[in-house]
Amino acid sequence: MQQRVALASAAVLLVLPRLASACAVCFGDGSDDWTAAYVAGTIMMLALPPSIIACAGIVIWRATKRQEQRLDTADSESPAP
Repeated sequence: MQQRVALASAAVLLVLPRLASACAVCFGDGSDDWTAAYVAGTIMMLALPPSIIACAGIVIWRATKRQEQRLDTADSESPAP
């Protein structure tokens, strides 16, 4: 039964491909403002997570370097026994 439904759905989509066009960027008007908005939104959503992770990594790295420098300075200022 499921195989017949899948076959019927595929046949309908092959005969009427306009029903399968769900992507407004791929199948919409290329000069439409909404198309540019979709593309810009997609780029922003893809770029934000790596940017946040990179910024967190840089902050952690700088804090580690700063702490190492403080420890080195404290070791060099302490008198030897």
